[in-house]
Amino acid sequence: MQRRSILVVDDEPFIVDELVEAISFEGYECLSAHSADDALEVMSQTDSIQVALSDVQMPDKSGLDLLQEARVRFSNPPTFIMMSGHTDAEFEATCLEAGAFSMLRKPIEIELLFSVLQQAMDA
Repeated sequence: MQRRSILVVDDEPFIVDELVEAISFEGYECLSAHSADDALEVMSQTDSIQVALSDVQMPDKSGLDLLQEARVRFSNPPTFIMMSGHTDAEFEATCLEAGAFSMLRKPIEIELLFSVLQQAMDA
C-alpha cells in the first residue's frame, strides 16, 4: 500500500511547525506550506497527499479558495480539514458546504485532531 501524506497549510510558521511535529511523531508523513499558492505547488509535485489540514484565514488566498482551486486543478484532490480561530455555526456550515471534510477550531485539541485525521484517512 502506498504511504499517504498529510499537508499542513498555515501562514503562521509556528503553527505549521507544531502541527508537523505532532503529526510526524504519530508516524504520518507530513508536508507543509505557508500559503495557498505554496500548497498548490506542493500538490502539483506529488500525488501522495491524502489529507490537507488548512487554515481558513490566510493573507492572499483563503483556505476555502485553496480547497476550491484544488478541486478544479487536480483529478484526485486531497480531503480537506479546515482550521480557524474564528468559527461559528454558519461559518462552519459554509466550509462543509464547500467540500471540507471537517472544521477544527484553533487552538486544536490534539486528541480531536488525530481522531479527525484518522477518519479523513479512512474516508
